Amino acid sequence: MARLEVVKEIFDLRSSFSISRSVKNSIEVVRVEISDGKYKGSGECRPYERYGETPDRVIAQIESARASIERGLSRQELLEVFNAGAARNAIDCALWDLEAKKSGQSVWHLIGGKGDVHPVATVQTISLSSPEEMANSARGVGEYKTLKIKLGGGEEDLLRLRAIHEARPDVKIVIDANESWSFDQLRRFIDQAQELGVYMIEQPLPKDQDELLANYDAAPIIICGDESIHTVDDLDDKGELYGMVNIKLDKSGGLTHALEMVEKIKELNDKGKNIQTMIGCMVCTSLAIAPHILLAQNCDLADLDGPGWLKKDRAYGVKYQNGLVMPDKLWG
Repeated sequence: MARLEVVKEIFDLRSSFSISRSVKNSIEVVRVEISDGKYKGSGECRPYERYGETPDRVIAQIESARASIERGLSRQELLEVFNAGAARNAIDCALWDLEAKKSGQSVWHLIGGKGDVHPVATVQTISLSSPEEMANSARGVGEYKTLKIKLGGGEEDLLRLRAIHEARPDVKIVIDANESWSFDQLRRFIDQAQELGVYMIEQPLPKDQDELLANYDAAPIIICGDESIHTVDDLDDKGELYGMVNIKLDKSGGLTHALEMVEKIKELNDKGKNIQTMIGCMVCTSLAIAPHILLAQNCDLADLDGPGWLKKDRAYGVKYQNGLVMPDKLWG
């Protein structure tokens, strides 16, 4: 019989992380461990207030299924017991890690990966601040060739973008508005953004306004769905509205369903769609990033800088070098 352990942990950030709706100086994560007496598998999730999650609620969800988990709940059964979200993610990743240790194979090979797991080029996020401070932050990360800029929907957004472009004319820029713009703001921004190195805009509109993007052509700038698309069902409903989809394990509810989403995007593209795949993350530790690195082996864009915001990461965590995130030995 398996044994479940659930722990809430707090990690301080090296500097404030600001987006349009919040400012963080620390994060709370939930770590799950499932052991069979000989081997132990670990997983981590980052409960997110935007989706009605808190660490205590997530822990309560996990505890509600303790008996089933300790009886040997499978990953497929987990999809039926839990809705997509942080709680399911932590359990799913712990189960993958446990299976890898029991089988003597890496998770990469269990999911059909060939060869070695390679380092992945990642974007570097520039936290929301004044134009001057954001430009200084951009100058300080010269090894990154794509920057993700947090914007807030105010009049300063274009000033922020111009300041960053002047500071780093060599980079591609990804904009993340975190649902803070109106459709009129988006259209006005698009008209001026192309000359400033903008490659993609992530979730500009609130998630209940996706239909406004129908028949809207922002080319050559890509519009990416994040908060609007969590699962395969969301891809069926809204996938065609976006040129890119950001897959995060805390949204999909684990690696198992995220792999289904990747396959679904391939199916849609085989039918004539043109949807790119982005692998993203919350601010988190290396325990959460490790399974994202596997997903990112064949993606179009990776945003995996989460552990880089921590004052202190977990031991044996990922390393960042020359704009790449290096695989770790902590999980999988």
